[in-house]
Amino acid sequence: MYYGIAREALNNVVKHARAQNAQMTLRIETGWLHLQIADDGIGLPPHLLPTGQHFGMFGMHERARWIQADLSIERGPEGGTQVHLRWPLPTHGESA
Repeated sequence: MYYGIAREALNNVVKHARAQNAQMTLRIETGWLHLQIADDGIGLPPHLLPTGQHFGMFGMHERARWIQADLSIERGPEGGTQVHLRWPLPTHGESA
């Protein structure tokens, strides 16, 4: 399900961000999968950040909740938007 979150985040970059660059990072660290997508676009309007009421953002939050992951969407330190997903990897015997 994390790929659906990545797809929506990248779709938002293409459709809305007016970004010149975007970077996606995927890493595994101590039992967690970390996915980060950052762009240098115009950023999200402040009223959308805490609520996630935009349909695409709502879907990303729902997917994260479904897989019991943490999802944050925020303005980057130099503008743009950053999406960070932190998902616990299944332990031995669990299915993903």
